[in-house]
Order: sequence, then C-alpha cells, then structure tokens
Amino acid sequence: MTAISFIERGRSFIVRYERRLSSLALLTGFLIDSFTLTRIDFWGNHLLIFSYLALATLCIFLLQIKEAGRIRKHFFLRLALLFPLAIQFAFGALLSALTVFYVRSASLSGSLFFILFLGGMMVGNELLRSRYARLEFQFSILFVIIFAFMIFYVPIVLSTLGAATFLLSGALSLLVMTLLLFALFRLTPQIVSTAARALAASIGGIYLLVNVLYFTNIIPPIPLSLKEADVYHFVAKEGEQYVGFGEEEPWWARYFSRERSFHRTKGEPTYFYSAVFAPTKITIPIYHEWQFYDEATRAWETRSRISFPIVGGRESGYRGYSMKSELAPGHWRVLVTTERGQILGSTAFFVVEVEAPLLSSPRVLQ
Repeated sequence: MTAISFIERGRSFIVRYERRLSSLALLTGFLIDSFTLTRIDFWGNHLLIFSYLALATLCIFLLQIKEAGRIRKHFFLRLALLFPLAIQFAFGALLSALTVFYVRSASLSGSLFFILFLGGMMVGNELLRSRYARLEFQFSILFVIIFAFMIFYVPIVLSTLGAATFLLSGALSLLVMTLLLFALFRLTPQIVSTAARALAASIGGIYLLVNVLYFTNIIPPIPLSLKEADVYHFVAKEGEQYVGFGEEEPWWARYFSRERSFHRTKGEPTYFYSAVFAPTKITIPIYHEWQFYDEATRAWETRSRISFPIVGGRESGYRGYSMKSELAPGHWRVLVTTERGQILGSTAFFVVEVEAPLLSSPRVLQ
C-alpha cells in the first residue's frame, strides 16, 4: 500500500466517523491526564503540557497555512484533514489537565464559577469543532489555556505567590500570544489582518475577565491545595507526627454530611488542623478564619483569623493547627485561606455543649 493510498483511506475513515473520532479524541486526552498527572510542581507534568501546547500551536499554523492556500501539494491537502482533530485532542487534554489541577486547589463554594468555566470549555471543545478553522476561535481557546497555565507555572518557577506573580503571568501570556500572532502574520498576513479586530476583542475580553475573577477571589489559590482539614478536641505534635483527638462518627459522615455535631464541655478549647500542599521552596502565610453564624442577622461573622507560615515540598501538605476557647453553641465553620482571602477549603460543624467529652481514640494526622 502506497503512502498516498493509505492517507486516502484514512481520510475517508475520518470523514465517515468524524463525530465519533472527535468525542474519542476528547475522552482520550482526559484519560491520559487522569492517569499521568501527579504533583502540580512535577517537571514531567509541565513537559506534557508544553508538548500539548506545541502540538496545538503547530497544527493551528499548518491549518491556517492551508486555508491561505500557501501550500497546494496534494499530500499536504489530504493530511490537513487531521489538523482540526489534532487541535481538538490537544485542547481537550490541556483543558482537562487544567481542570484537574484547579479542582484540587479549589474550594467549590468559592471557586465553582471558574471550575465550571474550565469544564464548560472542555465540553465546548467537542461541541464547537465546526469552528476550528476560524483563527479567532483557535487563539481564544489557546490564550485561555496559556493564561490558566501561567497562573500556577510562574509562581512555581519564582517560588512566590501573590498579585504580582499573577500580573506577571498575564503579561507573559499576552507576550506569548503577540509573538505567535506576529509569526503567523509573516506566513499568512491576509488571514491575520482580517481577524485582527476580532482577535483583539476576544483576547482583551478574556484578559479582563480573568483579572476580575482573580481579584474577586473566584480563581482558586493554585498551586496551593488543601490536603486535610478537620476540627478536634485536642491536637499535639509528637516528634515528626501530629496526633488528634476527635469524635467517633459514621464512616459516611465525612463524605455525605455537610455539617456535623461537635460536642464540647464548658471551658474546653477547640482545635482546627489543616495540611496544605505547596510546591517546593514556596513559603506563604495561611489563615484559619473562625466564623460563627448569627441567626439574628443570618450572616457569618469572623470571630478570629489566625495565621502561620507554611513551607512547600511535603507531599501530604504542610501541617499546622489553631485553637479557640469557649466556642458558643451553634453553627461554626473554619475557612482555610490565603492572605488575600482566597479560600482553599472550609469545615463546618455545629457546637453542642455537653457535660462529658465524647472523645475517640487518638489518631495520627496526615
């Protein structure tokens, strides 16, 4: 079988099963990410993301060169049928990777909109495949992916996290897009010129939207992630381990109960323990924000905000705890936040005052 006949058969197969292959490409990319992604600061994961970005960018360039009629060779024109499928595969893999990382870092209550935004783009990547020939559509998705990646990649490289690194991430993302568009303009000036206004509006709009989401704390504090958080009667450090005394509860309560009862005696202090993962070399303050729900005002009131620094690198997260005495009976929650107020997670519980403590056996905390 000659190379041309092989490509022709492949072309016929793709045309016949385009919809199914499109869905398969999205599913394949998601499954690869699910099995291969580990720590957010692992260089192998970054290399995989860079590979997907290179594949998507290369195929976008080749597709636009084909649309501009710059190459008319029969072999290239037949091969060009694969470009939209390759772009979709790369975008699907990238969006699923970003969704996995952001979900790990997010409190759903505080970051649900942004997680749904990324997840919606991943699904839309499959549904809107008919628009893959449009340059503004391709570059809009590419910009979202690059920006979302830079938001956690730049802090990992610089070993610092905050508004300054976010603004730098946005500037680098815009610079990368400018360089790519300039290179494409040299190859297909007519196509880029025609789409210039739409590209500027789309990329500018996305940039402003992501900034609004960040400074309103809707974007989670990636690359940080909350590994464990719970309330205890007593927490102590013994050597290299932390030991906690909690309460006996059904196995399903941790997963299906939104708020559980916490029984304390009068005058007994309450401890809150958390383990927060941060990439190696990042040191940042973390806050435990103790809040009480006021039934009269129907609002959460912050009663104390306790901070301590965490040091990155530990697989199970940097451990720490705070303590508060004399919790009034009623609804309480503790938010684990950054200095800017970005929420990593929260634990809600209902304080019930009892005569005798209800303690479980001590357990080693993560």
